[in-house]
Amino acid sequence: MISTFFNQTLQWSNFWLQANSDNKNHDIHYFANKSFAAYVYQYPLVGGLKFWYIPRAFVVLNEKETDLENQEEAKLITDLLITIENEAKKNKIIFLKIDFNTNPEFCGIGTMLGGRGYKESTRKIQYIKTKILDLGELNTTIEKGQMEINTFDLTKFWDINQKQLTNIMDKRTRYGVRKGLQIPYIVDFTKDENTFNDFIKLHFSTAQRQGFTTFSFKYFKTLFQQNFTKVLTLRGEDGIARASWVGVDLNGSIHNIIGGNDTFSRENYGQYVLHLAAMNYFSKPGTFYDMGGMEEGKGYDLFKSGFVGENVDFYGPYDKSFNKIVYFLYNLYRKIKSKK
Repeated sequence: MISTFFNQTLQWSNFWLQANSDNKNHDIHYFANKSFAAYVYQYPLVGGLKFWYIPRAFVVLNEKETDLENQEEAKLITDLLITIENEAKKNKIIFLKIDFNTNPEFCGIGTMLGGRGYKESTRKIQYIKTKILDLGELNTTIEKGQMEINTFDLTKFWDINQKQLTNIMDKRTRYGVRKGLQIPYIVDFTKDENTFNDFIKLHFSTAQRQGFTTFSFKYFKTLFQQNFTKVLTLRGEDGIARASWVGVDLNGSIHNIIGGNDTFSRENYGQYVLHLAAMNYFSKPGTFYDMGGMEEGKGYDLFKSGFVGENVDFYGPYDKSFNKIVYFLYNLYRKIKSKK
């Protein structure tokens, strides 16, 4: 199980500041007491206004000694949140948004949130559902320094791990993997200017095709410069990039955060091959694989639901407003904008 998600790490918060350095209203604030901590992300609103967001709260600083069912420990969470609220007021923050990695009712925080004026929000910033696979029992076939693998070699990985892989894939997914392995794909593990350009082309064309908004060129360029960023590129036998997988390797866990593919990959089971290659590339004892966001009704949700792992539901988001009039107008504006 992943206890601390990448959003709550120093490495990711430093990246986020670099990627958003063009806007002075982006900032990071760190709060902690003896048991818990949180990175708080500052986002700009119109007119120089700002809101704060705490993703995947809270970080447990000493998991062996912290018992969330203990009332004193639960009080420390409440105290930390109150400290953040007070600082938000000093900084004239319009509202504070928070979502949880752990069910807040488990340690009594849910009741406290209601009592302190938090309300469930319909606007999420991060995905609120994911699938996590345990890669610890898989035996990799990739040698140290190896920078690509073809479907012939991936078939070997499939064969020697068939029992374990069968346990984490349903029938439809196993069929997709076997069909994909019949295509002469190559998976490239290189992270350089070429694979960056391949990703940009595939990702933005996917965003246009599916009609979703995405991040800026600078954001992705900065992301590729981070040591923790990992890139897998699926190529056909002609060498053309057909799909791209981008993730982060933090806290002993792999998180697939973004990607893209073309028509050839979609019609020829490319995504199955790409995720199988990721399992092969990252498998080692104690490693968990966060497959990234899931959302009912979306194509990627159907794909990821075919893997058998731990379904994780994040709780929230919850909002607490410090300026009720501006908060109301902000939500009204977003509601009108979403209908256009």
